Amino acid sequence: MSHELVEIKTEVASESSLNRQFLQNVLELLPVSDGIIVLKLDRLSRSLKDTVNLITELN
Repeated sequence: MSHELVEIKTEVASESSLNRQFLQNVLELLPVSDGIIVLKLDRLSRSLKDTVNLITELN
């Protein structure tokens, strides 16, 4: 099984909403790619509730 890196994205702005443009752009890549790698969980979402909601939505 081989994996291909499609794109590297780095967020530098700090926003508190799951509706932030950067996250929406990354999530749009998911149908094309197998998944995303998040190095720091606080970059994915700013609260546990938002993280759970996002993971639930992605499943």
